[in-house]
Amino acid sequence: MKTSKLSFIAVIILAIIAGFASYSYLSSAKTVIYLFADDYSAGTPIEPEMLMPTQIDTSVVYEAASRGEALYVTSSNVEEVLGDYLRTDVLAGTPLMSVHSDQIGGSGAEIRLEDDMVAVSMHADNFTVGNPFISVGSTVNVYTSYQIDEESITELKFQNIRLLDVLYAEKMNESSGSPTISGVTLEMTPEQSVELQHAVEFGSVRLALVKGGYYIEQEVPAYRMHNVIPADEVIDVELNDAEGNENTDTSGE
Repeated sequence: MKTSKLSFIAVIILAIIAGFASYSYLSSAKTVIYLFADDYSAGTPIEPEMLMPTQIDTSVVYEAASRGEALYVTSSNVEEVLGDYLRTDVLAGTPLMSVHSDQIGGSGAEIRLEDDMVAVSMHADNFTVGNPFISVGSTVNVYTSYQIDEESITELKFQNIRLLDVLYAEKMNESSGSPTISGVTLEMTPEQSVELQHAVEFGSVRLALVKGGYYIEQEVPAYRMHNVIPADEVIDVELNDAEGNENTDTSGE
């Protein structure tokens, strides 16, 4: 009985010593984290020159992780977030946390989206977007085509629309070596988003890469089939067809 009590006391003493040793280690151990060197807005790519390394107690890092809060980005995993986009605005001196990365804390399109705008995704390919090397932040014009009363109509629908995201297929284009695009996400007003969805559903949509901020001030008229075939030629074709039909009817008699 006495031996058991001594063993129990010894276990408690060892546990206290181990706990004290761990506390002492964590209190003295340091971990490298990173602070933002300046103020940066949401959507800014995270680059090495934006960060200042500093040391804090390792216990603080573990404590934040144990509470389920945003994790500190440390020297052991900072490479994983470089090149990601900021999910929120940050001030100088703010510690870089996992929540700041769009890849960890949210979708890239969500981070780059301006207030009161809508992110609209559509299926696309290298031909639809006009350039296989189009990228996030590029601006495009949007063209829509419809079939109305047996006439094909194409018009410049929207100008200078920003690309929030570009989706890629797994395979590269073997002939050109360019990436194969499978979809894009556009930043639009709510009204534009409805019109684009309608065009995707009932017509066709094409994009054209343009320089950011460039607008065509004058109205660009819609392009119709009679722009391709002059009206007098259309009349001649119709007359020839009519005469051909008459000759066919006569020969049939």
